[in-house]
Amino acid sequence: MASEQKYLAEQEAKKKAEAERKAALEKKNSERAAKAKEVEEALKAYNEARKNYQQKLGEFCRTYGAFHTSIKDVNPLDLVDAMFDLM
Repeated sequence: MASEQKYLAEQEAKKKAEAERKAALEKKNSERAAKAKEVEEALKAYNEARKNYQQKLGEFCRTYGAFHTSIKDVNPLDLVDAMFDLM
């Protein structure tokens, strides 16, 4: 009898631990999904801003011939992207 009660208590403890683990995992996954959505929205905003920038830069260059900027004010990777966008 005592060993049966001990066994049932252990099984109940295992079920409780598993439920807590699943709840923690579900919470972590929902937080991850929310953060991923924030990143996707930021990327979308960045791409829209980049598209607008490229359009304005292209219009300016067609009108005035060139646009000069300082490298210290610009991300170097953006300069590489801009060179390929203008080609």
